[in-house]
Amino acid sequence: MINEKHKLGVLLPKISKQRSFDFYCSSVNPVAQKYGVTFVEMLTGAGYYQWRLNGDDWIKFSDASDNVKPFVAQQYEDKKYKIKAELGNAFFKDDIFVVPDESFIFYREKENSNYEFAIAAWGFKYSNRPMGGELDYWVQKIPMQDVNIAFVWNGEKFPNLDFWFNNLPKKTEKDGWFHLGGKVPVGTKYNVVTPEKISEVLVVEQEKADYIYDLTQYFEVEIAAVLDGNPLEGQVCELYYNQNTENLSTDSNGKVSLRLPLVCDNKAQLKPQQPFVKVLCREDSQEQTPTSKDEKLLFNFEFISPKPPEPETKTINVEVEICRDEAPIPNAECTISFNGENRSVFTDDNGKASAQFSIEINENQAELPSVSVVYGEKTESQYPSFNNNEETLYFKFDKTTPPPPPVEYVSFKVLDYGGYPMPDLDIVLTTKLKGEIPLKTDSEGGCKVPKDWLEDKEKINVKFTVSDEYQKTHDIHSGKKRKKK
Repeated sequence: MINEKHKLGVLLPKISKQRSFDFYCSSVNPVAQKYGVTFVEMLTGAGYYQWRLNGDDWIKFSDASDNVKPFVAQQYEDKKYKIKAELGNAFFKDDIFVVPDESFIFYREKENSNYEFAIAAWGFKYSNRPMGGELDYWVQKIPMQDVNIAFVWNGEKFPNLDFWFNNLPKKTEKDGWFHLGGKVPVGTKYNVVTPEKISEVLVVEQEKADYIYDLTQYFEVEIAAVLDGNPLEGQVCELYYNQNTENLSTDSNGKVSLRLPLVCDNKAQLKPQQPFVKVLCREDSQEQTPTSKDEKLLFNFEFISPKPPEPETKTINVEVEICRDEAPIPNAECTISFNGENRSVFTDDNGKASAQFSIEINENQAELPSVSVVYGEKTESQYPSFNNNEETLYFKFDKTTPPPPPVEYVSFKVLDYGGYPMPDLDIVLTTKLKGEIPLKTDSEGGCKVPKDWLEDKEKINVKFTVSDEYQKTHDIHSGKKRKKK
C-alpha cells in the first residue's frame, strides 16, 4: 500500500467547496474507472490530508524514466480527454484534474504498454509554490498517430466482423474498418486477436494509420504436361475457378503452379463446399475440388503424339502430242520431267508419246511437284491435282509453218507504134531462168511477173505477133517505131 500524507497548510483545495469531496469522488469514479483511472478517496485527520493506494506496484510519474514518460503522459492525456468528454458540462470536470505536481499521479503497466492511473491530491494545489508542468512537457515529446484496423480476404475487407482488441470484443464498421478513435502515441502496443483466434501484436508506427490483417487461406494448383514421356514446355492450359479464368504456360520442366484463395463466409470462416477447379489442356480436361488450407491439387496431363498417316501412292500419266500444222510428227523427241526424274521419249506414227510416274504424297505436304515437258526450245508445265489416285495430264505441241514471204513483181507495158498500150495481147517473155513464158497483157497493156524469174539486172525480152483479128478489135497507131517498156 502506498500512503500520501500532507499537512493542511501545504495543500489548498482548488476545486469548489460547494460540494464535498465524497460527492466529487462518487460522481467521477464511475466514469473514470471505465478508462482505467481512479480518483483516490481522500482521508482527513488531525491537521493533515491523506490518500492511500492499494498495491505496491504503483509508480509516481515524476519517478518514471525519460524513455517511458512520453508514453505514460500521452495515455494519461488521452484518458483525461475521454473522461472530460463523458462528463459533459459538469462544472468540476477541469478542477478534478488539478494536482499540486506530477508526483501525485501514479501509474502501473497492465499489458502491451497500456497503463492504469491513480490520482491523489486531486483538486488541490500547493499553497506556497506553482503547480508542476512536467506532464505537459512530456506529452509534446512523442508523435501521435491514428489507428485503423481492417481484415481482408483475397483483397476484400470484412464489414461487421467480430474480433478482440486488447481483450475487449470489437467489430469492424460497414466500410470494413475499425477506427480506434483519437490519436495514440507512436510505439503503443495493442493485442489483436483475429477471428481465427490468432493473436497479433500491433505496434503503432509513425505516419502509418492503416493496419490490415490478411486472413486469406490459400491452396495450390500444380499442372504437369508430358508429351511422349517428356516434359512439354510452353503448353498453354486454361484454369477455371470461382468464375475466374487463368491462362498458364508450362516451364522447361513441363510444369506450372498457381496459388488460389479458398472461399469464406462473411465471418471469415471457410465455406464447407468450395468451388471446383477445372483445367483444360489441349483436348483433355480435369476437375478437382479443394477442401482445406495449403492443400495441393495435382493435375497431370499425358499426351502421345499421333502417328503420321501412311503416304498415298499417286500415279501420274503424261501424254504428249507433237504435230506441225495439225499433222502428226513421228519420231519426235521430247523430255518429260517429274519429281526429279527426267525421261526422253519419242513420238509414234501418230505423233504421240507417253510416260507414267509414281509418287508418294504425305498429308499436309507443303510442296507438290509439277510435270514439265520440253520439246525443242519450248517448255510447258502443269501441276497435277493429286485429288485422285491416278491422273492424266495432256501436253500438245503444234508447230505452224510460217507463211511464205510476199512476192516481188516486175511490171512492164507493151506499146504500139504510136506509144499507146496494147491491151489483151498475147506475148512471150523470154528469161534466162525460166526460158519462154507465155503471157497476156491486161486492159492497160501492162503485165507483171515475179522478180525471182529474172536474174539481177536482166532486161525484159518480149516477143509477140499482131494478128489480123487483133487489129480488127484494137486500134493500132503508126508513125513511130514500136516501143517496149
